Amino acid sequence: MFEIINSNGIGRGQRCGRDTKATLGFSSKGPTKKSKSKVVCFYVGVDLAKKARFIKGDRVLIMKDKYATPCMGLLKRTTVDDTRGRILGAGGISKNIYRLTITDSLNVFPSPAKGVISLENIVINDDGIYFDWPE
Repeated sequence: MFEIINSNGIGRGQRCGRDTKATLGFSSKGPTKKSKSKVVCFYVGVDLAKKARFIKGDRVLIMKDKYATPCMGLLKRTTVDDTRGRILGAGGISKNIYRLTITDSLNVFPSPAKGVISLENIVINDDGIYFDWPE
């Protein structure tokens, strides 16, 4: 059963996985002296986003199924009215990626961490992008 990972703020993370257009990257950092929670960024390559029918400006839910083995994640597009979704934004300098940034107040993400999720562990269907949750 997937649970929505809600956030209560927006932060900045390190860029990762921007060398290719078909990857799903992630990074997390924190907590810091000023902020008591971690900041987590997902980086969706533009080609991967096209396959999942995501466009810049879409609201996307970041969901986690903690009961699956291995733990699974889902990036699912939602309606404009659903304010729980994070806005899929530009990836900074690189035009090859889109970025989703959340504040991890529930500690569901390892910290500090960064990397690229293997394409072998990604499935795209009508629900969105399924992937193995980073441990």
